[in-house]
Amino acid sequence: MQEIYKGYKIEYSDFKQTFSAKIGDNSYANVNLEKVRKHIDDLEKKDFERVNVLFEKGWRGKGIEKGMVTSAFKEGKYTSSCWVSYEERPGKKTRTKEICTRVYLDNESNRQLFADIAAIRSEIAKLNEKEQTTRSLLERYEPELLEDSTF
Repeated sequence: MQEIYKGYKIEYSDFKQTFSAKIGDNSYANVNLEKVRKHIDDLEKKDFERVNVLFEKGWRGKGIEKGMVTSAFKEGKYTSSCWVSYEERPGKKTRTKEICTRVYLDNESNRQLFADIAAIRSEIAKLNEKEQTTRSLLERYEPELLEDSTF
């Protein structure tokens, strides 16, 4: 089954037994067709510009994730947060709340900078390994202790 609803194509997947609508670079899926339509209706109500973004997985930068900011809001006095949706994340959540300072625009410049950061981290890992190898060559002080010595 397939239909166009307010300009969005909704398709039914027999395999997943869900309805899904492609929304920009992302999609929304649900077992209930009315909920997919309601999601599209809610999108039209929001006066928020959706933006494709990149951010690092985990706090130590274990790769880059792509997503789309669907809303942003002030959280506390100094922090802004945003909801990021993902097109496909098998076995993971399709939406997460992120701190805005960790979310970057998805553009060629930022993708290149993330590649540069990955190269720097690779060099750091090699230098850390070299340091450990060099450290293992150091001669250690090993005192000769007398058996009856006391402190």
